[in-house]
Amino acid sequence: MGRYLILAFLGCLIGASSEAMAAERFRCQQELAYPEGQRLLEETESQYRTVQDLSAEFVQYSYFAGLDRGEHSKGTVRFKKPGRMDWLYTDPERQRFVADGATLWYYQPSVNQVTVGEFTSAFSSELPVSFLLGIGSLAESFSLKRTCRTDGDIFFELAPLQTDPSLQAFQLLVDPETKLPVGAKTFDVGGNETQITLVAPKVDQGVKDAAFAFVPPRGVDIIDNRTAAPVRSKPIFEEDVVGQSESRSTEGKER
Repeated sequence: MGRYLILAFLGCLIGASSEAMAAERFRCQQELAYPEGQRLLEETESQYRTVQDLSAEFVQYSYFAGLDRGEHSKGTVRFKKPGRMDWLYTDPERQRFVADGATLWYYQPSVNQVTVGEFTSAFSSELPVSFLLGIGSLAESFSLKRTCRTDGDIFFELAPLQTDPSLQAFQLLVDPETKLPVGAKTFDVGGNETQITLVAPKVDQGVKDAAFAFVPPRGVDIIDNRTAAPVRSKPIFEEDVVGQSESRSTEGKER
């Protein structure tokens, strides 16, 4: 469960026309003076500190430079501070990443496998997603390179303060009215790019901690990379997994 899996979370969009629309959202139309950009970034971080949970649909595009091809996907995501998240990919292939603040699960139904890792070894404060999880600080981990107004949004171009081949640059897309994140784009030194756009994000919906509990479905292969005791497995099916909210209750009907 390396850092590349976590960075893979930051990816946008279904279809070529959607990809073009997503790229347009990150197109700089007016570059702002550095002091104004710094002020807006501080306001964004300050506003997000007040948020306890966030839920949204997402659309994703990942470009793999070595293969010269892109991959499109979509699904739903939930965050709850501190350190809880649930990424459910529904297209093109069902996958699920769940973290409860201590353990990280990666479920691949197509290969009947669950990989388990320690949350602290998979995440660090320097990762962009850590900001959303409430365990990282943009000001402490990134330097602001430029700030731009786009067609309806603001994006911050950030660079990590510590050298990291898996993260060369990071762009954060923010709603100028709410000062809440609505998208992100990352670049690594190998030329790979991943971009994500949140669709209709909702905050402070009172998501319960139990929504981030995960019990492996019956009969799956479990690869446990933790140093602690192995994860337990109950005789249940995927649709019975503990913690699936009402928003997940339609999954079984879709199959």
